[in-house]
Formats: sequence, C-alpha cells, structure tokens
Amino acid sequence: MSHLFDILFEASSSVSSLSDFLCKNMQTVYDFHQSTHKHLVQSQASIDSYIQKKHSIISQLDFTNGYAKAFALMLLDDCERLNLIASAIRIHEILKNNNIEMNSRQQAALLPLYPKVNRNSEFIGRFDAVCQKLQYAIDMEEDDDKLSIAAFLNYLAIVALNTPTSCAEQIWEKLTLAVNSQQYPFLRNAYIVLLLGIDLQNGQEVHSYIQKSIDRLLEKQDEPTELLPETELLIEADTDYAHTLQDTPPVFTAIRSLSLANTSSTDLTNRGVKILESEAELADYMKRFGNMHRAKLEVAYNALPPAIPAPIHIIDWGCGQGFAGMLFIERFGRQGIRDVTLIEPSEIAIRRAALHVRRYAPDLTLKTVCKKLDDVTHNDLPVRPEGSVVHLFSNILDIDDYLPSHLIETITSSLTGMNYFVCVSPYVDDIKAERLESFRRYFEQHYDTYRLWTDLQTTKGPEDGFWSCNNVYSSQPVCRAHPVNGCYSKWTRVIKVFETKLPTPIIT
Repeated sequence: MSHLFDILFEASSSVSSLSDFLCKNMQTVYDFHQSTHKHLVQSQASIDSYIQKKHSIISQLDFTNGYAKAFALMLLDDCERLNLIASAIRIHEILKNNNIEMNSRQQAALLPLYPKVNRNSEFIGRFDAVCQKLQYAIDMEEDDDKLSIAAFLNYLAIVALNTPTSCAEQIWEKLTLAVNSQQYPFLRNAYIVLLLGIDLQNGQEVHSYIQKSIDRLLEKQDEPTELLPETELLIEADTDYAHTLQDTPPVFTAIRSLSLANTSSTDLTNRGVKILESEAELADYMKRFGNMHRAKLEVAYNALPPAIPAPIHIIDWGCGQGFAGMLFIERFGRQGIRDVTLIEPSEIAIRRAALHVRRYAPDLTLKTVCKKLDDVTHNDLPVRPEGSVVHLFSNILDIDDYLPSHLIETITSSLTGMNYFVCVSPYVDDIKAERLESFRRYFEQHYDTYRLWTDLQTTKGPEDGFWSCNNVYSSQPVCRAHPVNGCYSKWTRVIKVFETKLPTPIIT
C-alpha cells in the first residue's frame, strides 16, 4: 500500500491502462485513502509527482465510470490534507472540465488552497465561507459530521503552518467568537474547542498536533487492532424494553412503535452513523431512521431469488439493532435459516439486535461479535458452512472507518459455496457510492458464477426523479409537503444485490 503511487505511475502509461488498473484495484486505492497523516506524508512526494506528470492521462478517463470519478475526488482529498496547492489546482481543473460536482464539504476544504491565497488577509476572509459551507454539508449533505470537522481542522492546520503568528491569532479570535456565539453549531465539537487555547507560536507543532487530532477523529490507524473472538452471547435481558417486546408481535412496524412511544429529545449526532451508546439513542435512531432502512431493504429483498438454498447462514455486518436480520426473516420466514451472526461495535446495540432477532425466531442459533469491521477475523464467521450464506450490509459499506481489502479477504478466506450479498446505503457522494460498487465489482471480476440481481442508485438530484420520503412512507401515497420531483427531504439509496460462488481456499 505504501508504494501505491509508484504502481499508479507505471499503470498510467495510457488512459486505458490506468482505467483498467482502477477498475480492478479500487480496494487498494480506498485502503490508501484511509491512511494516517504520517503515512500520507511518507508518500507526499510520490503523490505530487504523479499528479503533476500524469494529470493529462487522468483528465482523459471516462468519468461516467464511478471508479474514475471517485479516484479524482480522493486525489483532491489527498492534496488538501497535504497542502499540495499546485496538484490540487490540477485535479480541480479536471473535475471542473468534466462537470464533476463537489459537495459543500469538498468546496470548503479547497478554499484554503484555491483560488490561490496571495495575502494573509485572504485566509482570514475565507473563514466564514469555510464555516458556512461546512455547516451546510453537515446539515444537508453528509451522513455524519466527521469529514466536515476534519476539513475545518485541516484549514486551521494550513493557517498555522503557512501564515505568520499574527494572522493565525486573528483567525483564532474569529474562531473563539464563533464558538461562543454558536453561530456555526459544528464548531462546538470537542476537537475544535480544545484548540482555542493552544499556543500558536510554533506553527509546525500546531500543524502536527492538529493532524494527529484529525487521525483520531477519523479513527485512522496504521494497523487494525487484533481482538479475541467473542464467546458469550450478548443479548438484552431483564429490561423494561425486553419485557415489553415479549408481548409485541414480531413485525417491524409494531417493534418500531415501541421506540416511538419511548423516544426522547436526544440530540442524535452524525445522523446515526456514530456508535450508539445509550437507550435513548437506540430509540431515537429507530424513530428517525427505521423506515429508511426498511424501505431500502424491502426493495433489496424483492430482488433476491424466491428460493435461497438451505440451510441459510445469515451474517448481518454492522447490524445496529438488527433491522436487516429482522426484515429478512419477516420477508422470507424462519424456515431454512440455520443461524445468524451479528457483527456490531456498539454493545448496547448488538444486545438489542440479538433480542430482536430472537423475538422473530426463538430457537435460532445466534452469535454476537462486538467488533468493528477491521477487527473481524475468519474465526468470527461460520466455519465452512454448507448451504448458502446471506450477507446483509445495511448502511455500513459506505462508511469510512474500515479497510475494504480486509473485509473482502476475511470473507473470501473464510466462506465457500453460494454467497448472497445484500448491500444498501444512502447516496452521500460519489466516493462513498463507489465503495459499494467496487465491493460488488471485486466479486464480479474474480468469480465465474457471479450474478447481479439488482443495481439501483437514487440521489437527491432531479435527474434521478422521486423515490420516497418520510411523508410518503409513513402515511401518504404522495408527498404532500414537497413537489414530487423536487422533494427537499426525499430519501436517497444505493442498492446492490448479487450472488457468487466462492471456492474452497487453497491452504499452503
């Protein structure tokens, strides 16, 4: 991975060779994109040289391909993090010439670099523009606030490194006023507030400290942490919720109603992407996002073949409260399912997921794995299962805190036979959407028995028409609150359902 750009340099001898490399190796590109700042700095010269010498090849890629678009956008992210002004301008021109839109967060991240800042006063003058775009991105575009906060922290790091102390102090004064006035709510984030009293005399030290803060915020690490597999079943018991659930029919709408009755005014941050930590957050997530999950999963399950060969082993990756497993059993029934493996880093959520699945099928074999995706090993998965494995990825493949190559290697080195993949997420941006597509494409490229059952994408743009929204899904046949094709609150979706037959790994 550390030599990615040396490999890219060789692969970029022509447009076709670069396109072929990206088509087959986007997992490696995503792995590099998850690098710590220290790792990026080690490759800084290679990244800069590659863009400067190969930008004409990059510019000729077919950007109707999702991998080409995502590659260009990730290059821009790397340039912004490393303060590579000339290379950032090159990539920005490529994006502009190919009508590739940047979201508000990406636009804000570019402002400290381009248009070129010629005077210190311009750094100061762009403060509010950066904040406005980032607040809009958090409120309306992104599925969490982490990338936007990281973009703001990087703006401060660039200021600390590239301007005199007097200029940095003026920007920090603006920051302090904005935090105290709550003008931009995202500035209340702890990583930002901790910087208010920092000594600005040594810009290099401030820059280094902020970059380490960004790595912690984005949970970037050089190597995944190896954890022991869980042996004890984690399941919620002897709580008010568990007792009430016993008298609730195993139907998603009825179970969701329990949360509607008990929800609070919890400020559920990051649009529910962060690890849930409390009973109140579980209820609020179920209320706010339960129908969105259900709507996408119903479309995905309708695309599966009517009869999946038994016995069926379900793996619910990033299961949360178990929505995907619950709705799978509700759609296909209990018969034929041998066991369910739940994987989720939040202990309170995985305990509730186990409780929910057990309510649907009391005699079902359950396994709980309380880990992040990068910590899952083959020991956590069913051992050489016969029959079929159904992988449920509901709002998990598009997140940023896992290495796609590790996930794929874990699956392909552990499981054999027929594997069915149900992958759903909201559409956030092209980089996140390509994470699902490159995951699907890997199996298409490496296994002969691959079959694609459905491939859907709906953004908020008018070109995709109207799919659904809370108003429609809750009670109304049409959205009465917004124009049908211009619904501001319409839901987005990326749905990919496919199957492949995995061979038995060769053990050497």
